Amino acid sequence: MEMPSEDLDELLLRGKPIIISVGSATVLAEISRNDRTLTIHLAHIDGGGEGILPLFIGMARQYAVERKFSRIEWIVLAANCARPNPKLLRFLELKGFVLRRIDGLPEDYHRIIDLS
Repeated sequence: MEMPSEDLDELLLRGKPIIISVGSATVLAEISRNDRTLTIHLAHIDGGGEGILPLFIGMARQYAVERKFSRIEWIVLAANCARPNPKLLRFLELKGFVLRRIDGLPEDYHRIIDLS
């Protein structure tokens, strides 16, 4: 079932937590926009781990390009969970994510993808 673009935007860009099913995985995320930047906080991935991230990243890129965003800011809260997945941490580092601390919060993995 396809959802009209306006309804999808309203659902995704609220800046509130949302649960998204991608393949066999369930992703807890918060998606927002600031000017021409799409910001995606990934809080938890269940059932797909690092295997689902390339698909999710591709879907987000397609969404951002279609809506003419100039960049995507990724914030992945993987470093501070009770039992960090070492495969996920290696994947993030291989894909250019870096550990950063913002506004005194715990370190999280960050990456900015320029779409221009």
